[in-house]
Amino acid sequence: MKKSLLLLLFGCGIIFLQFYWAGFEQILAVVSELSISWMFVALFFYGLSWIFRSWRLGLFFSSYRTKVGYKELFSCQIAGCAMNNILPVKMGDVMTIAFFKKRDLPFDQSTTVVVHSRVMDLFALIMLPLIFYSFSKHSLSYQYTSYYATLSIMIALFSILFFGLIIQNRYLNSFFIYIESIFDYVVWKKICRFGLKVVSLYEDIAKDKMLWISSLFISCLIWVLEGLTTYLLSVALSISIPFSNIMIAVAIGNLGKGLPSTPGSIGVYESILAFYLLQCGIPFDKAIVLSTLDHLLKKAFVLSFGVPVLLKTGGYNAK
Repeated sequence: MKKSLLLLLFGCGIIFLQFYWAGFEQILAVVSELSISWMFVALFFYGLSWIFRSWRLGLFFSSYRTKVGYKELFSCQIAGCAMNNILPVKMGDVMTIAFFKKRDLPFDQSTTVVVHSRVMDLFALIMLPLIFYSFSKHSLSYQYTSYYATLSIMIALFSILFFGLIIQNRYLNSFFIYIESIFDYVVWKKICRFGLKVVSLYEDIAKDKMLWISSLFISCLIWVLEGLTTYLLSVALSISIPFSNIMIAVAIGNLGKGLPSTPGSIGVYESILAFYLLQCGIPFDKAIVLSTLDHLLKKAFVLSFGVPVLLKTGGYNAK
């Protein structure tokens, strides 16, 4: 808890320094331009993205003929996301699986569904910047773009290899049997057998082409709605920037949030987003206000729905 607090203070310190460098008078001048009505429109579209997140999870569970209500899907997912905003490590997905388990959903299915959701998010966040880059103006320099494209291709090739191995299940079967034999511990053997079961379940998803296409489409739609939320906030602040540039910034910012850092990536996400906005010709004061407001609005939504679920369930250890 002490470590979380220190990291949170560190993240807030980053934001404070950015405000200081921009000048508090300039920051207040930008904030004074904020349109509350446009901000609530942005909040509406962000809430809409969570409806599609729940729908996506429902599709995955239905592939195993497991019916889960959308309210349960939304509650478990947003509670896990709320945990990400509290803890310094990325424990949100683990907690989401735990919440599903507490609702008597199969543990192996829940694990597979959450893993596949993250895989689809990764694909969407890699694809969307590459798609929107051709429509963007004042984008990153050729050097940065080349780095991003190279990294994206490497991740894509690794993913293709990984899914090829899943489809050819016999190779992974041999792998798990081999590592299970390395240590003669009951816990180790249980972990290996569970991993084998999850891979076997994931094979069903990997071979379902229609599920892949539909889930990838929904994932792209989810992140486009995230980008639209940020774009509408730029409209609320009277900042003129093309939607394509905003979409690239949001995608890169969320990829950066995947790395362990401060609780909820506070200070980290704002810095990444502001850096890209600067490359697009947006003044520093406006860039930091937009990035901070974007993160603050989304976190307020997640915490306002996720914390009550956490309090109601009493956390993972509640019975």
